[in-house]
Parts: sequence; C-alpha cells; structure tokens
Amino acid sequence: MTNQSITVLALAFVFTAGCKKDTPNAVTTTSATPTAVASVAVPKDDCAAGYTKIPNPGFCIKLPAGYVADPVETKKDDRYPLSMDFEKNGSKFDGFTIRAGTAPLADVKESNSFLLDAKKYNVKGSGDLLGGKGWWVYSWGKGEKMGTIAVEVQGPKYVISCEMGAEDAKALQETLDICKTITLLGG
Repeated sequence: MTNQSITVLALAFVFTAGCKKDTPNAVTTTSATPTAVASVAVPKDDCAAGYTKIPNPGFCIKLPAGYVADPVETKKDDRYPLSMDFEKNGSKFDGFTIRAGTAPLADVKESNSFLLDAKKYNVKGSGDLLGGKGWWVYSWGKGEKMGTIAVEVQGPKYVISCEMGAEDAKALQETLDICKTITLLGG
C-alpha cells in the first residue's frame, strides 16, 4: 500500500468513526483534526468536522463544549412540526431550542421584521446568511430588560428557526454565535 492510499484510508476512517446509520431523529457529531479536513471535501449529506448532524430536519450546527442536542421531537403543530432542545451543562434552562417550520423564509422574516423597528428596538445587528438562504437579527427592546435573537435558514422542506429572548446579553450573543453556524445538509 502506498503512503497516499494509507492517507485516504485514514481520512475515510476519521469521517466514519463513531457514525451510525442515519435514523430520522438521531444526532451525530463528527470530529477530525482541522488539518485533515482542510484537504477533503465534505459530502453534501454530512457535516464538517466539529459539527453536530441533525438528519431530520436536515442541518448541521457547531456546538461549543458543554452543549448537548436532545432528540428531535415531533409536534402536532402544523406551523412547527419538529423541535429540539440544546442543553447547556445538562440544563434546558441554560440552552436554546431550534424549531423546523413549514412557512417559507420570506414569511418568517416578515413576521420577525418588528425586531428591526428602530423606534421600538435597539438593533444590535442583522444580515443575510448562506448566500440569502437565511437571515439573522439581534435586537434589544428600548426601555426593556430583554433582548431577542433570531436566526432562520430555508432548507429543502423546512425553515430552521433558532430564536431566543433573554435578559442576559452574554447568553444572547453566545446563542446567536452558535445559531449562525447552522448549515444545511444536501447543499
């Protein structure tokens, strides 16, 4: 065996180690050294190294140490049929929730456009994500003790929504940074 084929086998092992066959509500995390990943294209149905794969509804997210993804829950809700909690240090109260909705991104963005109203909110930032397949906003109500973040990404079947309201600016920024790492499976 040549050194090149040993390298390819080693990289193949890195991407398959610890992975299970996809099940609808399974959550998998990939890990590899950044140098190994830099020269290898990630398949469209897999996540980059260090990202957690959520097969249904079909996205990847980079979770910092201490965060765990709970299984996806199916809801009897036509608007948001899937949701999952991301716990921080074993507590749902210190984490956040991502929901998968059936409304198109334009409708979701419009329903959250009030967060951009400069008369009522101090807008900390907003912008597009993934080449226009998503958007984000961070806003703080004027005279209020609470801020809000929202990240929405249009997938093939669902809009992935990560939203949080809190009094803790540090927690809001941390959650916004995490949610902005959402990438879609399949493209």
